[in-house]
Amino acid sequence: MAYDGFYAGLSTRATVNEILNDALEVEANIEEMQQQINEQAAAIQDAYDTAETTVYLPYQAPTVTGTSSGLTLNLDPATKFTLFRVNLSGAVPLTFINSSVPATKWRTIELHLVQTTGSDTVSSWPSYIMWNQGDGPPQLSKTAGAVDKVTLSSSDGGYNWVGQYARVFRTVSTSFPIGVAREGDEWIVVT
Repeated sequence: MAYDGFYAGLSTRATVNEILNDALEVEANIEEMQQQINEQAAAIQDAYDTAETTVYLPYQAPTVTGTSSGLTLNLDPATKFTLFRVNLSGAVPLTFINSSVPATKWRTIELHLVQTTGSDTVSSWPSYIMWNQGDGPPQLSKTAGAVDKVTLSSSDGGYNWVGQYARVFRTVSTSFPIGVAREGDEWIVVT
């Protein structure tokens, strides 16, 4: 009997040792997985940081007023402005400066054109804008307070821009948001 108990004890000890070895192996695997998770988190953060410099996130430029003497919008990528609210007053010739885009980047901007009187227009657009489906420049809304949305995109260094538009995107209201903008690390609603 003592002989059987000796082996039974060895079997139990061997099982405990196997469990301890398995636990140490699991712990090593967990440490390896944690290292992989940390590496992946660092790669995701790097990708996000790169995306912030590659894709221009929405930032609203100050509201500007265009008059018949003209309006020039600065599209300098360093400003990161992608949303321009333009109060129109009369027939406004529109021009852009710093409209180049680094060759490896895609840039999209939005113009919210606000009708002041209902008879306001953009009398001329830059010639390098190609309007969607060859429609030509937008015919703006004729209602005071109406907001027409124009989206311009370039992926060829800013040499050509594709323009799309939506008439009467909305009417002006102080309580209705016109979009979102990024302020530091926070997104805010723009009214």
